[in-house]
Amino acid sequence: MIVAACLSGGPFAPGVAAGGAAAPPAAVLGVSLGTGAEAGVSKRRIAVEVKIGIQMAPRELVVETSDSAEEIERALIAALEGGNVFVLNDDKGGTVLVPADKLAYVEMGRAEPRRIGFGG
Repeated sequence: MIVAACLSGGPFAPGVAAGGAAAPPAAVLGVSLGTGAEAGVSKRRIAVEVKIGIQMAPRELVVETSDSAEEIERALIAALEGGNVFVLNDDKGGTVLVPADKLAYVEMGRAEPRRIGFGG
């Protein structure tokens, strides 16, 4: 059983390199294994999924952003009131620009921590 091998210090256990030799400690490698708290960085990033419907377009745009729902709402209201362009920055460094008069709807999912790995 793989779980038993991992927990009992088998070849797949954390800190054990291929061949059964223990991996060198982080201090020897000169690597910090800090949590990020000392640098003021949160361990989990919060992502908001935004779905944007555009008039006369058969598909919606789906964007994940680290902006808060309040920031997105303020940008949307400003774009609609001023007749400008709705600007949204995504998590990958890209920017989505949509003319405010072409917006059909904007749906914001709830803010949730970014998922890592295969678990749900």
